[in-house]
Amino acid sequence: MRYGVDMVLNGHVHHYERTWPVHGIGVNRTKVKATNFGAPAPIHITCGHGGKSLYSVYKNSTTGQSEPSYSKVKPKFVAARDNEHWGHCELEFKDQYTVEHKMYHMGSRIPAHVETIKRKQWVNSATTSVSYSAILLYALCYLIT
Repeated sequence: MRYGVDMVLNGHVHHYERTWPVHGIGVNRTKVKATNFGAPAPIHITCGHGGKSLYSVYKNSTTGQSEPSYSKVKPKFVAARDNEHWGHCELEFKDQYTVEHKMYHMGSRIPAHVETIKRKQWVNSATTSVSYSAILLYALCYLIT
């Protein structure tokens, strides 16, 4: 990967989803390596299930009917997803190579999902500072909105 991005954090979309390392689009997303250790592509986490309403259904523009937003079969690149429970996510940085990701359902002190994500090498200290700053900025924006 060009910039060595390990993790992409997203909000706004009202559900929870965590992928395996994803690189490319379309057919390339079917070539998935189901690992969180030293992956050559970023893991994407959407943690938006604390929003106004969950996206468990959507209105089909063709039929006008409400349909489930998730297909019954989970795509290969998806490690975990949930559009039925309110909740939040936490990241704990263990060291410069390791972060522990936890997803909680609303009202629970026990995480519904726990994943340790470890990278092979760290690019440099400047990248580390930028990464931590970006994550803190994301967290602050998420809490304010």
